[in-house]
Amino acid sequence: ASVPTTTDNCSETAIIGTTSDALTYSTQGTHVIHWTFDDGHGNSSFINQNVIILDATAPVIPILADVTGECSATASVPTTIDNCSETAIVGTTSDALSYSTQGTHVIHWTFDDGHGNSSFVNQNVIILDVTAPVIPILADVTGECSATADVPYTTDACSDTLIQGTTTDELSYSTPGTHVIHWAFEDEHGNRIEVNQNVVVTQFDLVIHNAFSPNNDGLNEFFNIENLENTNCFPTNTVEIYNRWGILVFETNQYDNYSRVFKGLSDGRVTLDRAMELPTGTYFYILNYTTHDGKYLNKKGYVYLSK
Repeated sequence: ASVPTTTDNCSETAIIGTTSDALTYSTQGTHVIHWTFDDGHGNSSFINQNVIILDATAPVIPILADVTGECSATASVPTTIDNCSETAIVGTTSDALSYSTQGTHVIHWTFDDGHGNSSFVNQNVIILDVTAPVIPILADVTGECSATADVPYTTDACSDTLIQGTTTDELSYSTPGTHVIHWAFEDEHGNRIEVNQNVVVTQFDLVIHNAFSPNNDGLNEFFNIENLENTNCFPTNTVEIYNRWGILVFETNQYDNYSRVFKGLSDGRVTLDRAMELPTGTYFYILNYTTHDGKYLNKKGYVYLSK
């Protein structure tokens, strides 16, 4: 408050009020200053003056930026200023601060200056997944005569479970060559990637060697039907060997160029002297076999045995 003055009939100068009360107040409410006006001749007047402190202005409304995240987001507690406070006014809310559900969420903030004045501000928390699943590295699937791809999976930043690949293409192939499976990986929020995977099928052709010499020199010691041991391509087979008179001298199932193999020794159903070394000459073979795709085939021909 300013120091007041008054007049006196016996004084040409103003009479200045005096008080023992404070002149400045910062506490809300009504304060009373007790003024005394003394003319110096023993005459005094007394008057009270009210000092009223009433904060009627709400805190400054802050501008709150949107809080964003792809999988989740957490808002920080905001503050603002107030004309009657030297400290920041801290926002309060009964809403959650953290969100993980896709969409827009609203936090309703209140800023109260403690004098009954409040400001109200809404803040958006926006969860929007715009990132596609991780691009997986899909190795080529290879096979001899046939190959089958497994369903691949990948990860996603906003998913605790693996993302399974989908395709309209076949997974199994038996035709020689390179086949392409077009995989798609899509998360639950509509983000999608596409990845290709090669399926490479190699095909062995049977190669029948028409001569061998079982003379223990370590070279060309048996009747070699090249690749017949590959059961992926040729699941089953039988081999029969006849001499020039049509007598069966050797037969076996699952000829494998190793343990079941014709080395020039007799081993037929009607052979009287088994394990007998057969003489040099031309022999006739019959090969029956199945292929990986279920076909039943046979080959016939001659093989020359020399010592």
